[in-house]
Amino acid sequence: MPATKAKKPQKEKRKPGRPPNKKASKGSKVQKVAQMVADDIINDVGIAERGGIAPRTLARWKHDPEFQRKVDEIRNESKAFFHYDAVRNRESRIKNLQDRLARMQHMMDQRGAHLADEFPGADTGLYAKDYKGRNADQPIFRFDDKLEKAMRETERQLAIELNEWNEQGPVDAGDTSGITKALDFIKQLYDDSKQGD
Repeated sequence: MPATKAKKPQKEKRKPGRPPNKKASKGSKVQKVAQMVADDIINDVGIAERGGIAPRTLARWKHDPEFQRKVDEIRNESKAFFHYDAVRNRESRIKNLQDRLARMQHMMDQRGAHLADEFPGADTGLYAKDYKGRNADQPIFRFDDKLEKAMRETERQLAIELNEWNEQGPVDAGDTSGITKALDFIKQLYDDSKQGD
């Protein structure tokens, strides 16, 4: 007689939503479902399907105070992470804006030192030297409004990031030395032109 293999007893099919009797497996399933509920991205049917539980089970779990505590805990952890991330990004933006502003100021200082002997007020750094003419051999000096605008926008953005800006303008005007120098120069030109008359 040929040897017959003994049939293994078939495992009983488990019903959807009922986790195996293993504590760890149930805990990880509850954690997974709680994470999906806390994320609030998909609907309950999708959560139940992905979590391997029946929609009825999910509805029952949602009314369970322990499950609700777990969901709240996950949401609070997420809020804390996003707050930290937002603060870190804000600090990085502020640092970059301050660096950009310092570089623009340094460029103005260098240009002012280079052009100081060209004409009165050139030491402000607010003027750029350019050339015109057929052979581009005639120097001209123009107010660098593009740099001034870039600096104002950077200062504005920095004030916004530091919560020092309202719709009427900055709460604290801050350093206006460049503008003051330009106004003084214009006043000097005006006074010189009056003396020449």
